[in-house]
Amino acid sequence: MLERRNCRSNHPIDALTLFLHATRRKLGVRAITVATSDGRLVAGSGSRLDRVAALGGRIDRGQHVEARSAASLATWRIRVGDRDLVITSAGRKLSCDLGEGVRRILSNP
Repeated sequence: MLERRNCRSNHPIDALTLFLHATRRKLGVRAITVATSDGRLVAGSGSRLDRVAALGGRIDRGQHVEARSAASLATWRIRVGDRDLVITSAGRKLSCDLGEGVRRILSNP
């Protein structure tokens, strides 16, 4: 039987980064980030990660974002433990298993 995942890590942030990288490739988007609700990057894959995370946080908080930037982003707020996190996709695609994967990875110490 072939192993579904080729790369693994016991460190949550490294594991999350690997998961986001695989998801980004599957969705064909430029970047995917997980950030705090105020836009600070937790993990990501792709290009301009700090900017994508910051813009996602601004959109999630209802703050003004240049229309051209906002048009290329999709955001999703999730709760992991006692923290609100924002998943942002530069390419306007998210998948239904993305939130579940982020929760699973960050819920394990």
